[in-house]
Amino acid sequence: MAGSLIIDLVIVAVIAISALLAYARGFVREFLTVAAVAAAAVATYTLFTRTDVEQYARNVLANQLIADGVTVVALFIAVLVVALLVTHPLAERVRGSNLGFLDRWLGFAWGAVRGVLIVVVLYLPIAAVFFPVGAIKPVWITEARLMPYVERAGDWLISLVPASLREATRRG
Repeated sequence: MAGSLIIDLVIVAVIAISALLAYARGFVREFLTVAAVAAAAVATYTLFTRTDVEQYARNVLANQLIADGVTVVALFIAVLVVALLVTHPLAERVRGSNLGFLDRWLGFAWGAVRGVLIVVVLYLPIAAVFFPVGAIKPVWITEARLMPYVERAGDWLISLVPASLREATRRG
C-alpha cells in the first residue's frame, strides 16, 4: 500500500511541477522554447553535416570524436542562445498584454500534457528492462492507481512508432 501510494504521488508530483512551471512561464514562452530547441537541433545537424565547421575543433583537439562532440555541443548552444534571445521579447510582450491570463492557463494545460509525457517516457524503458512482457510486477506497481493510465499511455505512444522500427529495436 505505501509503495503504491508513493508511485502515485511521484506521478502526480511530476505532472503538477511541469504544469506549474509552464503556468509560470506561459504557453508562448514554452512553445517558443520548444521551437528554439528544434531550430538549434536542425541548424546543428545542417551545419555539421554540410559544412567543414568541425575542422576548426579538429585542428585544436587531437581526438576526432571529442572534436566532433565539442563542435556539435558548441553549435547547438550557440544557435539555441541566439534563438532564445530572439524569442524572449515576443514572449514578454504576450505575457504583459491582455492575453497574459490565457497564455498562463494554456501554459498550465501544456505543462500537464508535458508532465504526462515525461512520466510515460520515463516509465517505458524502466518497464522494458525490469518488467518484460510476462514478468510478474511487484505489488506496489500493480496497486498504484495511476499505473494503468501510464501503461495505456505508453502502449498508445509505442503504437505511434512505425512497426519496422519497433521490430528493429526488439531484435537489438
